[in-house]
Amino acid sequence: MSRCTVCRHAKHALIDRQILAGRPAAEVAQKFNLNPRAVQRHVAAHLRQAVQAEANERVEAGGEALSLLATAEGLLGRVQAMMDHAEARGDLRAATGCAKELRGCLELLGKLTGGIAAPSATINLVQAPEFAALQARIMMALRPFPDASRAVAQALAIPQEIEHV
Repeated sequence: MSRCTVCRHAKHALIDRQILAGRPAAEVAQKFNLNPRAVQRHVAAHLRQAVQAEANERVEAGGEALSLLATAEGLLGRVQAMMDHAEARGDLRAATGCAKELRGCLELLGKLTGGIAAPSATINLVQAPEFAALQARIMMALRPFPDASRAVAQALAIPQEIEHV
C-alpha cells in the first residue's frame, strides 16, 4: 500500500484534477486538509508517472487524447482567451495577470509532457584527471608501436610530453 497521503486520500482523483487545473499546491493542500509538502511530493513522484502511464496506454490502444493532459490544454486555451479579451479591452492589469497564468499553464504542460526536464550536469571529460590517466595508460601500452603511438597521439591531440611517457 502506498505511503503517499494524497494517493490514499478519499478524494484523490479530485485532488489530481485540481492540481492539473493549475491550482497551487498550498491551496489544494488547505482545501483537502493535507500537508503542502505532501502535495508537492505527490505531484513530483506520482502524478507525472500516472500521466505518462495513461498517455502510453492510450497511445498503445489508439485511443483519444489523454484526459489529464486535455484538461491542462483546455485550461491553457481558456487563459489565452481571457488574455486576448483583456488586451482587446485595453486592461493591461488583467492582461498581465493572464500572462502570468499563461506561463504557469505552459510550465504545467511542459512538465506533464516531459518537455521540461530536470537540469543536467555537463562534464568536461578532457579536463577530468581520469581522462588524463587513461591517455597516459594508452600511450604506455602503445610504446612498443611507435607509429600507432603517434597516430593515437595525433587523433587525441595529446601534448608531446604525454606522448613519450
